[in-house]
Order: sequence, then C-alpha cells, then structure tokens
Amino acid sequence: MLLSNIEAVARLTVRLANEATVSNAMVTATGILVDETGQPLIGASVVVKGGKERTITDRKGAFSLEVPANAILRCSYQGRESQEVLAADMTNNTHLSLSSKSREMNEQVFTVVEKMPSFPGGDAELLKYIATNIKYPKESQDNGEQGRVICSFIVGRDGSVNNPEVLRGVTPLLNEEAVRVINTMPRWNPGMQRGKAVAVKYTVPITFRLKSPVEEAKEETLTVVDVMPQYPGGDRELLKFIAQSIKYPTDAQEAGVQGRVICSFVVDKKGNIVEPKIIRGIDPSLDAEALRVIGMMPRWTPGRQDGKAVRVLYTVPITFRLQ
Repeated sequence: MLLSNIEAVARLTVRLANEATVSNAMVTATGILVDETGQPLIGASVVVKGGKERTITDRKGAFSLEVPANAILRCSYQGRESQEVLAADMTNNTHLSLSSKSREMNEQVFTVVEKMPSFPGGDAELLKYIATNIKYPKESQDNGEQGRVICSFIVGRDGSVNNPEVLRGVTPLLNEEAVRVINTMPRWNPGMQRGKAVAVKYTVPITFRLKSPVEEAKEETLTVVDVMPQYPGGDRELLKFIAQSIKYPTDAQEAGVQGRVICSFVVDKKGNIVEPKIIRGIDPSLDAEALRVIGMMPRWTPGRQDGKAVRVLYTVPITFRLQ
C-alpha cells in the first residue's frame, strides 16, 4: 500500500477527528520510505513528534519503532517534503512516499560556480565532522571491508544538503553509512554565482580504514623504495585522470590566476591515498581544487621495499593553465 502526501494527511486528519482518543497501547510501527519512483530512501529520519524516540531507515528504506498507538511519527529526508502519520497506521510495512521539494526540482543545479559552497569552518572541519560521525559497521570490520566511498550531493540555495548518492561504492553497508553521515550534515554556506546563492552539486570522498590513525602514524613512511607506487595504468593515466577531474574555479579564471600546485600524499600499504598536503600553492581556490582531485583518486598499486608493501610519500604537480 502506497500513501501519497495528501492521502496520508487526509487519513491522519479523519482519524483524529473521528476518534476522541486513540489507544495508548504500544505498537511496533513499521514502514518503508521511498521516493516518487519507489526507490528506498536510505538514512531517512523517523521521530516521534513531541517525544524522544527516533530511528533512521536502513538500506531498504525500512524502519521499525515501538511507540504508543496514538503517537505521531514525523518522517523526513533532506530535500523532500516531510510527512506526519499516525503510528497505528504504520503497522504492516506501509510504503510512504516523500516527494521532492518543488523548489529543489525547479532550480538549476550548477557544478562549478564563482564561489563554491563550503562546510561551516572549511574543509578541515568537514573532514573532522566526517571522522567524528562515521560509525564503522561491525559486520564490515569483521569482514575486513574498507575503502573509499565517493558521494555526491546538492547544496541548496539555503545551504541544505540534498539528494545524496553514491558515485563509486565499496559495499552496501559502507555505502549506506556514508549516505547516513551526509544526511546528518548541518547547513553549508551556499555556492554563489553572480552574487546570488545557487544550488551546487558537490562531491566528497568518505574513507573507511580499519587501521586507526595512531597506528598509521607509527608506521614508517618512505620516500624512495625498490618499486615506487603507481597509478592504475601508469603516469599517462594519472595525467589523464587529473585533466578530466579538474574543475577550474571560476573566480580564479576571472582573476587570471594560473600556475602549478605542488601536492604530496602517502600511498599506504593497500594503495589508499592518505594525508594529502599542499607543498607549494598558488591560490586558496586552486589549492582546494587540487586537494579535492587527489581525494577522488582510486587505489594505486602500493610501493614495495624488500618485497613487502610499504607506505610511500609521493609528490605530484597539478597545473592550472588558462586557455
């Protein structure tokens, strides 16, 4: 059974009007939250209005919550219209559709603007927020699953984070956790184009690594090894990846800023790219773009010393040249 927004509100209104009281007996409210096409909404919020009980939907869009039968459940998801339903109406995995906000559907979404959207406090705070809020699924830890989930989302004109999706995933559990963290983000500073706030599509990598940063720090990082780490396909493919991934910031273009950003990073034992840094920068927007591209790189073939995979410090120049 699929409830539209209007139908759900109407049903709730009629129920409350026709019944002076609804039983306070506890029920297990179960439902599946979906979008207009029937696709599950992962990480959607379900809270008891005026209460403390809350949960989020799983990778199938499903939720289960034990609440009083007369409790009002508020179901919400970034970028979509919220719905309020009676718990007593959600006892048989009812499908509930949350429609897109018309504002988001009608506005143009940019990929590059004069001033890109930013997380409150900047990139350092964004990385800190992700690291603090990630909950590594135990099942994934037990199975040794790790890697980088590349996600995109839209930062709306009001700074809200909408429409998260996985561009390149690792496993369903890790993908689900990455989307959950994105859905919990606070409002960003919106992107600006010609002095006006606009909606911008943004991409971030979320890394799941079993070894703690403390353990990583204790390992020796080498600069020269028997076999240096290599990008998949070699240097030519590395240059191709950089050229295709770079998005020249509009403000830097208009200011005539160009040059070479020298970056370093560590290729760890598993080929993951970690600890990216700017060794010599040009301009804040170009430096930030260079770091963003490095963060999107796939796994490399790790370096080897005495036949064993080791951590290796690698340096690469990223050139910004105006045509």
